[in-house]
Amino acid sequence: MDWIKLDINIKPQSLELIAPFLFSLGAEGIEERTNRIAVYFKQSSWNKEIKDKLENLIKNRFPDMENIQISVYEIPTEPWNEKWKENFKPFKITENLMIYPDWEPVPVDKEFDTIIISPKMAFGTGHHETTQLILEIIPKYLSDTIQVLDAGTGSGILAIYCILKGAGHVTAYDFDPVATENATENIYLNHVDGKIKVITGELQDIPQKKYDLIVANINKNVLINIPEHLGRYISDSGVLIISGLLRDDFEQVVSVYNNKWNLVDQKAKNEWIALVFKPLID
Repeated sequence: MDWIKLDINIKPQSLELIAPFLFSLGAEGIEERTNRIAVYFKQSSWNKEIKDKLENLIKNRFPDMENIQISVYEIPTEPWNEKWKENFKPFKITENLMIYPDWEPVPVDKEFDTIIISPKMAFGTGHHETTQLILEIIPKYLSDTIQVLDAGTGSGILAIYCILKGAGHVTAYDFDPVATENATENIYLNHVDGKIKVITGELQDIPQKKYDLIVANINKNVLINIPEHLGRYISDSGVLIISGLLRDDFEQVVSVYNNKWNLVDQKAKNEWIALVFKPLID
């Protein structure tokens, strides 16, 4: 047995907050499930001390996460890797966009947009509703040559799509260096590397300029803390699209953004929502 899998009943919207701590403990990959996550460790780096640290971390840093249970399983290397690859097939993410893993051939006579990715379990593959919602909204607000900021880029899918649909340039950032490494790989796979700049860091690390479009697929806890900061990066006629939000988050998020932003559009899928804002001009 070469791998340890942890099954943790943490809601996926909390993943971005806890992911850095999981990786700091030695996690090799994280996979979103319904109302839980699967976390993978090499067996050689897993022990009771790591488990105790994880339990204490959740208890001390995330006290609102009640009744967290951690189930531990041993799994062999090859079946896990092969199952991951077998289960990831090309899929339609929106009506006009297909996602292909880099080991699958893309049809020459395709009649739809395509994005090729090298899937990593820790980052967005496009299956999640929040990614789909933003991808469905983007064409409505995208025009040629605009400047885009992709906040929390993950696998880079949103940044790549903006370029494919005509954006002039995208600045994409993520706090996790493993994410930006994966985003950079996917950007090269789609031959758009000259039009996307990837930065490892947080919003305050991005040089201030006025963007025409900001997309932020993060989570509520991060989003409610940055409405004023985002305002420093938007042009007067710019558009902000945010997601990573549950329907139940709507009132709280809008109340926080109302001071600096005007809600102009929204879209929902299952229990998830995406919101579109324009800046309030003094």
